[in-house]
Amino acid sequence: MGNTKTMVKRNLPELARSYFGGLTHAHTVLSNHTGHHESDLTIDRIVATMTDAELVRGDDCPFEYIMLNEHPSDPAQPRRLGRFSPRGRRLLKQRRRPTVGGVHVLYGLEVSFLPNGLTDLTPRLNDHCALVIASRHSLPRSIEHNTDAISELFESGCHSPVIGVLGHPPRYIENNTKVNWERIFNTAAKTGTAIEINLNTFPNSESDLTQHQFWAHWLTLLARSKAPVFIGTDLHNHLQLGTFIHEWGNLGQKNPEYNHVAAFVTALDTAGISPGQVVTRSYETLTEWLALDKAGRAKLCLTRVRLP
Repeated sequence: MGNTKTMVKRNLPELARSYFGGLTHAHTVLSNHTGHHESDLTIDRIVATMTDAELVRGDDCPFEYIMLNEHPSDPAQPRRLGRFSPRGRRLLKQRRRPTVGGVHVLYGLEVSFLPNGLTDLTPRLNDHCALVIASRHSLPRSIEHNTDAISELFESGCHSPVIGVLGHPPRYIENNTKVNWERIFNTAAKTGTAIEINLNTFPNSESDLTQHQFWAHWLTLLARSKAPVFIGTDLHNHLQLGTFIHEWGNLGQKNPEYNHVAAFVTALDTAGISPGQVVTRSYETLTEWLALDKAGRAKLCLTRVRLP
């Protein structure tokens, strides 16, 4: 159930590299809002920190790129920005740096579902946006506690031509056994929508057996589907980034402490998630996938061969 003490069957650094091609779904200070300050990062700080850790900018470095997915509006109170919003201009200006410190940087958004099934994404922000992740952040109880409403929300997101990824789908509803994940995954596959496996929402302790059991089942259903997979870190601040780098560096080490990253990649492998199913596994794979429209992504047959 994610016990890193017994993870000896595979070379964990090699396994992690097969899933993580870049640092994806990261947030900077541009994701902060009044009363919602979740990030102290800048793209320069992320690149510098990862360069110092020898994770980027080297021939043998595991990460080829960084993808930012900022919140366009406050996820605690999502709304569509006005046409001439200063915040919107800052988000657009951020995209002018395709490389930072020699590292490829992709600029996407993490938008919030609204109660009407739409999102806080505006057409202007969608222009030249690398990728839109749509997530449940702040919805009425009438939706969050209604299995049919949640399923309808996810499926409407799949059918949206601008939503590329469903962000951290099971967050806060892991105990809702009535959600038809198999149907949602099948809809995602048919529409070319990726399902995010979010590191930040994966159990951060080996003691919660119920959560690990849910994730094992959820990942197995996803592995059986043909839905593309997006691996997201969802990092917000320097503490999270530092912890991620520390745990990455300890992959494969005999350490009695729970290693979140090791447990995460082991759970993916155990459930049968093939690296070939993961669109974020390399810069080339991701950019080729992003170059397709959703109809093209739906037709794309992803190789699903387990590592030897």
